[in-house]
Amino acid sequence: MEYLEQLYQWISSKDNTFTDRYTIDDFKTNMNETDYATKMYDWISSKDDNFTSKYAVDTFIEKVKKKTIPTHLLFLQREIRSLHQLPKQKMFHWYLVRHQGSLVL
Repeated sequence: MEYLEQLYQWISSKDNTFTDRYTIDDFKTNMNETDYATKMYDWISSKDDNFTSKYAVDTFIEKVKKKTIPTHLLFLQREIRSLHQLPKQKMFHWYLVRHQGSLVL
């Protein structure tokens, strides 16, 4: 179980109306907002005396925010996936075209 799911369950155990107000997907979306995550950090700190010794606010925000992949890496990931679907001859042809006919060894 990922951290946000564990956190959602823990919060629900401390506030029995939380799950009525927020689904897990709502919670995950909201935690991407720095203001919401900061308020949640403050609320958790008020319920758990040890929480601030485990996480500084900046560390907590970094932990709960969705990690994004830079656009250029997404493109590369898609390109690699498409290469795995090509027969070997077409892959060699793609490589030669991609590198303007020069063979790179």
